[in-house]
Amino acid sequence: MIRVNLGTRKQASYVAGERGGGTKVSMNSLGDAVETFKELNLKKALLPLLVAGLAYSTVETYKNDELKKMDTQLNALREEKQKLSVQLAGFQKFIKIRKSLESDELLLRRKIEVIRTLLDGRGEAPKTLEALSNAIPKDVWIEQMEVKGNVIALKGMSVDFGFVSDFMRALKDHPAFESVSLKSTELRRVKGEQLATFNVEAVRK
Repeated sequence: MIRVNLGTRKQASYVAGERGGGTKVSMNSLGDAVETFKELNLKKALLPLLVAGLAYSTVETYKNDELKKMDTQLNALREEKQKLSVQLAGFQKFIKIRKSLESDELLLRRKIEVIRTLLDGRGEAPKTLEALSNAIPKDVWIEQMEVKGNVIALKGMSVDFGFVSDFMRALKDHPAFESVSLKSTELRRVKGEQLATFNVEAVRK
C-alpha cells in the first residue's frame, strides 16, 4: 500500500518555489481565480438572456403602441361611419321629398295641359254648336252629345231614317268636320210612335 502525505507535498512545493526563486502561489488565490472565472462565465451566459428580455420588452411596447394607434383609427372610422349614416338618412329623406315634388309637378303639368286644352277648345265649342244647328234637319233632335278631343259623339232620334241620312250628309259637307260615321241605328217605339234612334260620330278638323 502506498501512502501519500499531502501536507508534505504542499509544503515541499511551497519550499521548492522559494528555493527556485519563483513566484509564490497561494491555494486561496487559485480558488479566487476559479470563482472569478465562474462569475465571468455566468455573466456571459446571462447576457443573451438579458438581451432577449430587452428585445421582447421592446417588441411588446411597439406592439402595444401599434394596437393603440389601430384602436384610435378604428374609433375614428366608426365616428366617420356614424356621420355618413346620418348624412345618408338625410339624403334618403331628400330623395323622398324630391320624388314627391316631381310627382306633384307632373300632376300639376297634366292639370295645366287639360286647362290649356279646354282654353284652346273654348272657341271651338260655339263653332261646333253652330255647325250642328245648321246641319240638323227639322225632324231630327239630339238627346246626348259627348266631346272627346276632336271627336263628337251624337245620340238622337228622328221620325224617319231618311232624316238621319240627311243629317249625316249635312255634317260631312260642313267645313268644320273632317269625317262622319254612323255607329248604330234602331227603331224604337216611344209613347206609341215608332222613332228611329241613331248614334253618330263626327271628327272635327
